[in-house]
Parts: sequence; structure tokens; C-alpha cells
Amino acid sequence: MTFTDDLSGDGAPVAGAALSGVPAPWSCPKQGQGFVCTANLKLDAKGGANASKTFTFSATLGAGTETVKEMKNCATIEGLPSSCATAPLVQGAMLRIDKQPVACIPAAGNASETCTFNVSVTNAGNATYAGPVSFHDLVTSPGFGSITAKGSSSGGWSCIAGTGTGTTDCSLAPEPVTIEPGKSVTASVQIVPGNPLARSFHNCATLTGQASVGSDQPSKCADINSALPLPGEPGKLSVVKTGGSCAGNPQVCSFTIAVANGTDQPINGPVEFTDDLTGDGALFGGATVSPGEPWTCPKEGTGFKCTATLQLDAAGGPNAIKRFSFAASLGAGTGSVKEMKNCATMTGQTPSCATLTLTNGPQLRLEKHGPIRCDLAADKKSESCQFIVIVNNVGPGTYAGPFTFSDSFTPGGGSTMCRSAAASPLSAALKVAARRRR
Repeated sequence: MTFTDDLSGDGAPVAGAALSGVPAPWSCPKQGQGFVCTANLKLDAKGGANASKTFTFSATLGAGTETVKEMKNCATIEGLPSSCATAPLVQGAMLRIDKQPVACIPAAGNASETCTFNVSVTNAGNATYAGPVSFHDLVTSPGFGSITAKGSSSGGWSCIAGTGTGTTDCSLAPEPVTIEPGKSVTASVQIVPGNPLARSFHNCATLTGQASVGSDQPSKCADINSALPLPGEPGKLSVVKTGGSCAGNPQVCSFTIAVANGTDQPINGPVEFTDDLTGDGALFGGATVSPGEPWTCPKEGTGFKCTATLQLDAAGGPNAIKRFSFAASLGAGTGSVKEMKNCATMTGQTPSCATLTLTNGPQLRLEKHGPIRCDLAADKKSESCQFIVIVNNVGPGTYAGPFTFSDSFTPGGGSTMCRSAAASPLSAALKVAARRRR
């Protein structure tokens, strides 16, 4: 098969133009102002599985064409109309972000795992970039459980936790960062799922601040699959218990159970397990378990008997595993207890347990919301945006004293420190104004 290939810049032939990436089995020697491309191909008849094949070519207009705004590339088979494609050319520096999954590595005993993604920021323009480089990273999961995202500190990168679960903000130092055309800087982002039941994770990186200006690819997402084995036991119906977080006075802790059908038959009927709750290894008469629907968990002996009617696919089916949220409390008068353990047990099986640390005393948590409004300055060169920061005491003890938090924002960078002498129980709403250049 043979076709001619012609390159032009802003509608004019360019002497230094070249096909810089010609895939096998093609050869494309120069002929006149264009190229003649030839290859031996094997193609099925119309409608066949291999009736068409796709190849990727790269082209350049060569040196001295920095002011050209558009490249046009046309392929022509003799006797047929030309097939052309046009691409705008970048003038100046332009950063482009890419995200690639690496691997998930289970911890000892498969209790947790750490998943790694690589992020690269490439200068796809024709001039050197000099300035700050930063990106925001967000991880989500179709399963249950919180995710902690953390960035690699190697290579000058610094990453701090963002304002929401599964977020981190990374920047490269020292500034200005210099990236020549075609060159890249790379970082790695690691995620640690807080719940071993999710099967995949979705990770998106987005350029922020000056690095995002003019980018044709400011965001890129990638997916990675969990390396942990599926919950449950082959050939059995089993339950898996995992822990969440605790708050309040007395402390109320959240747990998740996964009911997994490992048999070759679907299930449509009652499912039962016993649920036991202890604090520092001891039983408490005031302990309570609050299940989510469709479960009921009445008190039975020193524990609870949990029952629900469930429909589960046979092992491997899309609904062979179902997850439910439970809440548990040891009750009043247990403020000195340091640890809550919750175990679910099906008859004849090993208990599945989760342990959570209880807070003895105050525990402050920070939330950020906004912006609630932005006001343009009189000179229209800057604006002031307001955010709300809420500090809540979720621990069982009263907090009394000052508190301090740092607040960072982009573009423009900078931070501010806020202090309060408010007494507790503390649920204070603070307004933080961030000024940014337009």
C-alpha cells in the first residue's frame, strides 16, 4: 500500500518538515515537498475483524518555525480525495499533566494496602517554562471507607493534606521551577485506603495556579485495582467487619460489615451473625449496637444477635458481596476506656473483628467550606474571597484554650494564621479571607 504525505505550516510548505515518528512496517522517504509512505499490509474484506488497522505517525516542521500557528498534514492515495488533519501549534510554554497507575502493595496480613500513582508535568510548548509548579490530587473509590492521600517528598516535592478526605496538594521547590520544551518533572502519590473492602480507586491530578494557565490538559485521571483478596471464604457464607471512626460523648464508633457469599449457589433468605462489643477487653452492660437497614440486632446474652433477609449472587457475581454500616457505643461511664473492639461471628466460623482507638478528652476536627462569596476590588485587579472554617470538638472531654491552624491557597500562594480563645464545648465558625491576583 502506498500514499503520499504532505506537511504545511500556516498553509505553506516548509523545507525542514519531517515525519519524525514512522511506525513499522511503514517507510516514508522524502519525495519533492512531501513524503511517499509504503508498507505491506494484510487486511480482511469489508466488515472483517481486521478490515482496518490504525498507525500513529509523528511530524515536525523543523527549526525556525516557532512563529507558525497551525500544522496541516494530508495523506492521499492515488485517485482518492486527500484526508487531512490540522493541529494548532503552541506559542510559548504550556504545561500538560499526566497520571499513571503503578501498583497496590498489600501490608502484612492483608490488613491494608498502599497504592501508588505517578504524576508527570511536561512542557508541551516551544519555550522554557519558569515559575511555580503545583497540582491538586483527588482519590475516590466506588467502595466504602476513607482514603488518605499523601505525596512523595522526593525530588523537591512537598505535599500536604487537602481539606477533604482523599485529597492532597503538591508543589515543587525551589521556585521558579524551570522546565525546557519537551522535558518533564515527576512526582508520586500514594493512597492508603481506610477500608479494605473497596476494589478499585479513581485518582485525578489537576494543575493549579500559574502552571495551569493555557494548558490543553490541566487534568488527568487514572484507575487502579485493589491488590487485596476479596473478603469472605470460598465455599462459605461469611461476614467481614472493618472499623471507621469514633466521636461524641459517650463515644459512638462506626463499623462496616461485608456479607460475602463464597458458595456456588445464590442466597435469598435470612442471614445471621452474633455481634460482640468490648472496651479494653471487658464487657459493658450499657453497650449498644445500632444497625443499618435491613438488620435488627436485639440483645442476646452478653452480645447481640443480628438478622436480615438478604439476596446474594453466587460467588463471583456482581452482588455476591454486600456492605452495611453499623454504629456502636459502650455507653455512659466509659470515658476512661481506650479501645473498642467489635467482632462479628457466623456459626462455626472464626470471628471477624475490628478495633478502634477511643479518644479520652477533647479532639478537634477542622472543616472548610466555600468560597461563600468573592468581591472584586475597585481597581478590578484583585478579588477577596471568603471561606468558612469550622472547628468541632468530637471528643468526650471539654476543650478550653487557644487553637491555631494554617491556611494555604492557590493561585498566588501564601498562608495565614488564625487564633481564638473561645471556651469549649467548641464549635466555632471562622471566616478566612484569601486575596488572589486576577
